Amino acid sequence: MGVHWFSGTVRGLAPRAVLDVVSAFLGLPIMDRPRGGYGYGSSAGVGGASVYWSPGRGDVFVVLPGEVCESLGVPALVALATELDLDPSSRLDLAWDVHGVAVAQVADAWRGGDVVTRAHRDSWQDHQSADGRTFYMGSRTSGRMVRVYDRRGPTRFEMEWKGERAVLLWRRLLACAEDGWSLEAMTELRAFLDFRDRSLGVRPDCCPLLDWWQAVTDGAGRSCTSIPRAARTLEDKREWLRSQVAPVLAMVADGVPDWTGELADLLADGRGRYRRRCDRVALVDVARLSWVNAAD
Repeated sequence: MGVHWFSGTVRGLAPRAVLDVVSAFLGLPIMDRPRGGYGYGSSAGVGGASVYWSPGRGDVFVVLPGEVCESLGVPALVALATELDLDPSSRLDLAWDVHGVAVAQVADAWRGGDVVTRAHRDSWQDHQSADGRTFYMGSRTSGRMVRVYDRRGPTRFEMEWKGERAVLLWRRLLACAEDGWSLEAMTELRAFLDFRDRSLGVRPDCCPLLDWWQAVTDGAGRSCTSIPRAARTLEDKREWLRSQVAPVLAMVADGVPDWTGELADLLADGRGRYRRRCDRVALVDVARLSWVNAAD
């Protein structure tokens, strides 16, 4: 396994100081550029690495693409990130080169339904070129995506993490010895997608792994790591009701006679269903308590 992309923000260091550190680690000179990028006004390069900044912003954005990460190797990449206090808060890609598995097997399993995945099943792309084939699973705009391709010899599985997911995984990897990185990251790959024989008609988690996927994952389990969601309030639900439900509700009310009675039945049914969920009851209890306090 190798790191194939690493990008994030440095705070508290001047752009030239960041460039000097990157230049020292890569052993290459700094090359100024005529324009910025990623929303920054200025940029400079060190080999394949790029550094972006804007006067007065106080942050510097660092992009280390695949060839830079591979040339550094994991120990030097960790040392560079440590010196800059840099997390992959924008993006982290990890890649595994495997033998004996074709891109076609992955694509056929995905499209045939032999997969358990957190991605939408229709969020895939299949690209064929003169250099080889690439099959994408998941959306580029989401926090996770996997691509499988054969443009460089062996089939490569490459997973892309973004934002908080990337940072959490990076910190977990830093807590491991380097020889444990592949297994640790593979648990996250399996949590996102798992290729299983779904022909048995049993629960997906009870279906056996496809043989080729069993070989790829090499005994890795499935991570249970989740991103905590911000606490929701009853006002959040009311806003969602106004923005998303109200137009449909009004349309039905305008087209259905005696809507008052049907609305009462709808509320009675919904009341019975939400009361089975402790978290939803808690939202109502908190709201009631605030009303009582306001009345006092």
